[in-house]
Amino acid sequence: MSSKLFDLLQLFRDVLPTRNMEELEQRLTRAQERMDLPALAKIYYDMGVQCMKNGDPNRAMMYLSRSDTIFSSRDEVYEQVSESLCEDCSRRIG
Repeated sequence: MSSKLFDLLQLFRDVLPTRNMEELEQRLTRAQERMDLPALAKIYYDMGVQCMKNGDPNRAMMYLSRSDTIFSSRDEVYEQVSESLCEDCSRRIG
């Protein structure tokens, strides 16, 4: 029972927006371990947006470019990532 509850709480943490880079980095590590490409694209996007908010445009560009590369690499990944995220990511890159 507690394992299912933990999994459910972890799912909510992965879906809800994060407030700091440390939490994003933890989510990134978990997604890399699972080889979850759609999650990686979303996390890199979130990291890029967070860097933009923190006034670090070079690092933001790096993370946004990684996100773009991942969701553009395979059709099935692109389909699993929201279209608005893909469009916003491309717009931010320029």
